[in-house]
Amino acid sequence: MVVIIAGFANVIADFGFGQALIQNKEAKEIDYSTVFWVNIVLGSMIAIVIFLSSGYIASLYGQTELSLITRVLSIKYIFSSTIIVQKIWLQKNLNFKLNANIDIAVNTLTSIITVLAVYLGFGYWSLVLQTIAESLFAMILFALYVNWKPTFHFSISSLKKLSKFSTDIFLNQSLFYWTSNLDKILIGKFLGNSALGVYKNAFAVINKPVAILSSTLLRVLFPSYSLLQNNIPELRSIVIKLFKAIGIIVIPSCLVLYLSANFIISTYLNSDWLESIPLVKIFSLAAIPFAFSSITSPVYLALGRSRLILTINLVTRSLLIILVYVALNKGLIAIAYVVLGINLLRLLIDIIQFRSLLGTNMIGYKFSFDLRSITILLLSFELILFLLHGNVDSFANLAFLLVITYLLVMTNLVTRFSRKFQKFVPFK
Repeated sequence: MVVIIAGFANVIADFGFGQALIQNKEAKEIDYSTVFWVNIVLGSMIAIVIFLSSGYIASLYGQTELSLITRVLSIKYIFSSTIIVQKIWLQKNLNFKLNANIDIAVNTLTSIITVLAVYLGFGYWSLVLQTIAESLFAMILFALYVNWKPTFHFSISSLKKLSKFSTDIFLNQSLFYWTSNLDKILIGKFLGNSALGVYKNAFAVINKPVAILSSTLLRVLFPSYSLLQNNIPELRSIVIKLFKAIGIIVIPSCLVLYLSANFIISTYLNSDWLESIPLVKIFSLAAIPFAFSSITSPVYLALGRSRLILTINLVTRSLLIILVYVALNKGLIAIAYVVLGINLLRLLIDIIQFRSLLGTNMIGYKFSFDLRSITILLLSFELILFLLHGNVDSFANLAFLLVITYLLVMTNLVTRFSRKFQKFVPFK
C-alpha cells in the first residue's frame, strides 16, 4: 500500500531529465553534472515530503501501522536519486553489460537479505528492508564501478535546454504511473486488502516478467533508436524485426499460461489463491498487446515526439480511469477485462501512428510463409491441442510441454534473426 502511493516519488526524482540526456545526441559533461545535482535535491525534498505525509497515507487506507512504514521508507529516495545519472550514462554509452551485472548483484544480495528476514519472522517489515537494501546496494555499486563521476558544476542554461524535452516525459510518466496504479488503489480502498492481494498477485504472475521485458527493451532500444533518429528506413526495419521477435516469444508464452493457469496455481499455491485463476487468464491475454507496445514507446522518444506519446497516454489512461471506476461494482474480473481492452486500444493507436511516423501500416504482421513461419504456426496449433485435449495434471507434463515449445521457439528465432541483426551496429 505504501509503495503504490510513495512510488510516485521515483518518477518525480528523475523529472524526465534522464530520458532527455539520452535523446540529446550532443549532451555534454555539464549537462550530466547539472542533472545529477538536480536529482539529489529532488530526492532529498521527496524524502522529507514522504516522511511528513506518513500520517495522511496511513489515514487514506485506515491502517495506522502504515505511518511508521512510510517514515522508514522515505530514506530510499535519497539513495535512489544518486544513481539515476550513472544508469543513464551507461545506457547512453550502450554499456548494458555493466548495468546488468550491477542489477544482478543488487537483486541477489537483496533477495538473500529479504528471505532471511522473512525466515526470522520480520513479516511485512521484510519488504521494507528489501526496498531500502535495494536502493542502498545500488547506490554503492554504481558509485564503485561506473567510471562517470559528477563534477561540482551547475548550469541553468543546460537545465532549461533539457527541460524542453523532459517536461513532457515527466507528465507522461506521472500520468502512466497513477493510472497504472489507480486500479490497485481503488481496489485496496473499496474492496479491501484480500481483494487487493488476489488482484496484485494475479497481475504479477504474467505482467511482472512482461514488465521486466518492457523495461529492458526501453533501456536498450531508446539509446539505440536515438542513434537512428535521422535514418527512418533503418529504424523501420529494426522495429519490424523486433515486432516479429516479440510475437514469436510472447504469444506462445502467454498461451501456455492461459491454458495451464488452473494447474499451475492450484498446484503451487494454496486454496486462498484459486480466486486469481480467471484473472491470470485475462492478464495473460492483456500482456500480448502490452509487450508489443513496449517496443513503440522508445520510438516516439527517439524521434523527439514526447508530446505525441503524452497525448496518446492521456487519452487511453483517462479512459482507463473512468472504466475502472465503473467496473468496481462488477468485481475484479470486470476490472481485468478493462485492462485488456485498454491494452488493445493502445496497440491499435500505435499501429495507426506508425503508419505516418515510419511509413508502414503492416508493422509486426508481415510474416513471410516460409518453412520457419510454418513451423511456428504448427507449434502453436500443437500447443493448443495438447493443452485443450491433453491432461496437464503433473509437473512432468508441463515441463515436457515447455521444453518442446521453447526449443522450437529458440530455433525459429535463431534461424530467422541471426543474420538480419548483424547489420545493426548498436546490437553488436
